[in-house]
Amino acid sequence: MDGGDRCRSPPQGASVAFARPGVSVLALALVGLGYGVISDVTATAVAVYWRRALYGCVASRLYMAWCTAAVVLLIIAGRLFDLTQGYGTAVLIAAGGNALSVLVALGLPRQSTPRAPSDKAH
Repeated sequence: MDGGDRCRSPPQGASVAFARPGVSVLALALVGLGYGVISDVTATAVAVYWRRALYGCVASRLYMAWCTAAVVLLIIAGRLFDLTQGYGTAVLIAAGGNALSVLVALGLPRQSTPRAPSDKAH
């Protein structure tokens, strides 16, 4: 053995405290809740910022980009783990992306008056 066998040492600290089935179920439920909320907020934002005729086009492109990012970013995170032997770099990059998203969201124009329920030209 080269001494790099990670299976020999028992889990330490927080990993022991949180290694319970109930915690796993709760964590997965919270992840699902987060995805659901973001999906609904995204659909609402598309409806608010684009006219009804463009909703399908804009929403489909946005959701396809989201799905593509989910696959590609997992591969990038795995490569970063291989290079650094930890997820710290990937987490910092994700945090930076989230901070940038918040700044973009804060820069969106406010909706001062409700739109008409129909896009029909008069």
